Amino acid sequence: MKRPISITVISILFIVAGGWAGIQIVLGLLNDHIILNFNILMILIGLALLFGTSWSRGLAKFWIGMYALAAVSILVLYPFFGDSFKVDMFGVNFTGASKHVVALGWSFSVLILARWMWRSLSSNDAALFFGDSLPPHAEQDVDPNILLK
Repeated sequence: MKRPISITVISILFIVAGGWAGIQIVLGLLNDHIILNFNILMILIGLALLFGTSWSRGLAKFWIGMYALAAVSILVLYPFFGDSFKVDMFGVNFTGASKHVVALGWSFSVLILARWMWRSLSSNDAALFFGDSLPPHAEQDVDPNILLK
């Protein structure tokens, strides 16, 4: 089956995020710092998604769930501890009102992206592409007498 375009986009996002982690690791080594960044594994997951391996979908969902959990944690804790948060993105340190807008806006953006990715990976088209025997939410024949035995 042909790969759905959403799976291609998700794969590219995973590869780019893993590449960014790799760049951060190399830059840290050049500055005599050892950086342990597991996001480098996203390159492997992204490539596996492109090739349609079934295990990659589960790992991608796990990774998406971890990012969603982090975003929800920020949204829940930020009203209570927002002044103690340091918001630093792409080498720019945000302060004042822009710090709050960036922290909350980034968290909402991550949640929206995570929802779209999750739904795309759970779709019937994705299930067929990854070779699942039954697509999610498929009708299944169940003998009602099995429950009575």
